[in-house]
Amino acid sequence: MASPGAGICGLVEARIGADGAVFAGSHHSHTLSVDDVRRSGLILTATKGERAAVARLDPSARSRTFTLREAAGLAAAGPWDPARDGRDPLAAFADVVNSRRGLSSPPPKNPSPGFRDRLRRRASSDPLDVLDGHGLSTRQHRQALDEVARAVDAVIGSLRALAR
Repeated sequence: MASPGAGICGLVEARIGADGAVFAGSHHSHTLSVDDVRRSGLILTATKGERAAVARLDPSARSRTFTLREAAGLAAAGPWDPARDGRDPLAAFADVVNSRRGLSSPPPKNPSPGFRDRLRRRASSDPLDVLDGHGLSTRQHRQALDEVARAVDAVIGSLRALAR
């Protein structure tokens, strides 16, 4: 739903700091295309609705498309075999987490108690969705970014294990 050509969110830019300045300066949103989906070994979305939209673009992408929280939860559901098969770590990660679908419980909700209750009119009740902090207070937006950071850290940890 981002406007094509929009830059990165100011709170995210501040959070990634100087190390991410080149990325932040060059990042601009664009509409997801079928070619984008077909070229991707792993696709992470914020919500199940966005995950479904990717599958509508290219049904063959379902096995490599996850919500961020879903990927983090499935990655944590079992041990990793770093010598998987020598393929690209993103594709290997997608295969492993896809094979775990339905075998584990959804990840727990991470925000502080009552956070989603206070935002009920905007929040999804689905534990696989990440709350969109845009349009909320700065404090609530930061809490949403904290939730994203925890999930990203979990995914990156698993990817590092696969890349070894």
